[in-house]
Amino acid sequence: MIDRTRGFYDEALETMPAAKRAQAQREMLRATVLHAYEHAPATRKKMDDAGVRPGDVKEPSDLRRIPVTRKADLKYIQKGEPPFGGLAAVPPRAMRRIYVSPGPTFDPEGRDATHWRWEKPFVAAGFREGDIVQNTFMYHFSPAGLMFDEALQRIGCTVIPAGVGNTELQAQVMKELSVTGYVGTPSFLMTILEKAKEMGYTSG
Repeated sequence: MIDRTRGFYDEALETMPAAKRAQAQREMLRATVLHAYEHAPATRKKMDDAGVRPGDVKEPSDLRRIPVTRKADLKYIQKGEPPFGGLAAVPPRAMRRIYVSPGPTFDPEGRDATHWRWEKPFVAAGFREGDIVQNTFMYHFSPAGLMFDEALQRIGCTVIPAGVGNTELQAQVMKELSVTGYVGTPSFLMTILEKAKEMGYTSG
């Protein structure tokens, strides 16, 4: 039986002493802020308008000095300076994917294979190598389906890219493939379970 209560995805990183972790965070923060300032014109303007230089951001608490860009404002910012509103610090050719949210708002994804970093949360939630996981998040335009899919694969899971809807087929697949993990909303899981009951499926 799989022990889902113990284990790490990256033990060295996840058990790093607090002081060492804080120092690593500070170093990554400084490098990220400097890169954004030098390569994202809108970020540079926002910081300049606030009187903040990259060297002023030394700790996570210093981020409060930079005005927040709200999600609701992104579509207007991007329309003012298409396609990314001057907020992207790399050109489109350096992006792995570009997702589209209602608005539309364009959300770039970096080339780093662990861009979203969902591996550790999934392991912490109990997913393990060898699990057969039914991923019911949307793969079309939005990032959720793909970002969870890839993280689960890196853990060693086999992923069923089920996507949204098709409740009867979802229930059938869950039964016939002996699914051991589910990724999706609690309400949709309940809908699938209710459909499975209607279809005469029993647990086990």
